Amino acid sequence: MIGSRWREHWEELRRYPSALVGMAIIAALVGLSLYTVIAIPYSQALEKWRGGEPWQLHPVNAGPLWADRLVGGRQPSTLVIDSDTAAVEEASFAGGRRLRMELAFDYQYDGFPSEINLFLRAEGHEKRPFARLLWQAPDGREFMLGGHRIGRDHRISISQDRALERRLGGLVPHIGLLAKPDSDGDAPPQVQPGRYTLMLDAVVFDEQAGIDAKLVLYGRVHGIAGTDHQRRELSLALMWGTPVALAFGLLAAVGTTITTLIIAAVGVWYRAGWMPPSSASPR
Repeated sequence: MIGSRWREHWEELRRYPSALVGMAIIAALVGLSLYTVIAIPYSQALEKWRGGEPWQLHPVNAGPLWADRLVGGRQPSTLVIDSDTAAVEEASFAGGRRLRMELAFDYQYDGFPSEINLFLRAEGHEKRPFARLLWQAPDGREFMLGGHRIGRDHRISISQDRALERRLGGLVPHIGLLAKPDSDGDAPPQVQPGRYTLMLDAVVFDEQAGIDAKLVLYGRVHGIAGTDHQRRELSLALMWGTPVALAFGLLAAVGTTITTLIIAAVGVWYRAGWMPPSSASPR
């Protein structure tokens, strides 16, 4: 009996495709809300959204990855080259050691990165190490990026090196370092695809402590929703916005229903109270 009644309701509902689509959308939103609350608790989501170190490897104001790929684009996503996978040569001398590190990567995108940063970490050093940087392009060109005293946590913003920008003919480093050599004049610069290498030649004054390096080429697209001006993933805001929006919608629906019932009840009550008695029918 119950099964036949449900089948009748289902057959009736199938006559309205828009209702089925609406139910599917609501079910998907409810499922996403449950997944968000379980997988990303509110305290963890709030800590992430406040920014800081969790987002330092994300680009600024990046668009969604799927939107670029949907139109056949090849804008770059973020590349991270870590010293853990790099080739390192070590030579000792009186009073210290010399470390030569190759941070190499293949670049095959149509667009330039949005910026380039180098993160260095030197822990356990009594005396700060010194490092020189050399950029090698696929065509054999080399660009000196200067020398730096390295602290415990050191960040080198290659994109903001104004002296390097002047040596690159006025092109900002994250464009000039990856541009074809004939990219000058009025024509826009073109990407030179191939294998690039950042050579890090460091001198350390400690027998055991080393240097950790991480080269980051920030992309133009990121994730399913992109990022904002503080490098935060907008997908986090969209995911947590879903249960919040559903909760407000449910409260609004319940509140509207209850308010309507109260107004209707009051109206019926007062209507019944003010209704004049019916007069006797004439004989």
